[in-house]
Amino acid sequence: MEQAEQQQKVVVCGGGVIGVCTAYFLAKKGAAVTLVEKSLVACAATGKTVGLLALDWCEGGPLSSLARASFNLHRSLALELDGPQAYGYRPLHILTEQLYPIGSIDASSSLASWVRDGKRTDAAEIDEKEKEGANGKLRLQKSLEVG
Repeated sequence: MEQAEQQQKVVVCGGGVIGVCTAYFLAKKGAAVTLVEKSLVACAATGKTVGLLALDWCEGGPLSSLARASFNLHRSLALELDGPQAYGYRPLHILTEQLYPIGSIDASSSLASWVRDGKRTDAAEIDEKEKEGANGKLRLQKSLEVG
């Protein structure tokens, strides 16, 4: 058999979201992938996060293009893998805020008093649902693992 016809064998170390996605996309390209994880898929940092991405959280910073690419990949995987049904992907309406000492800066008066009161200020609604996405991260990785 010629080398061009041989299936590439790849070992991916780590069953977090990066490792599982790497294995998934390599397998889609025809590689024979072995995923090595010391325990369970999403057993460490990935399994402990909120599983939320926002399109513009890193806007203007050095990670801006990576954040946008990650968000778009997350959304395309949700379409490809039936994310809402398979692992609970859904767009969200979120509120972001910065915390300051009481009285140092006033919060936006357009927000409800329970948001403005106390140490909360500089709060803003992110109301464009297409900018937000949440997932059941462990279930996403399990879907990629099976897919």
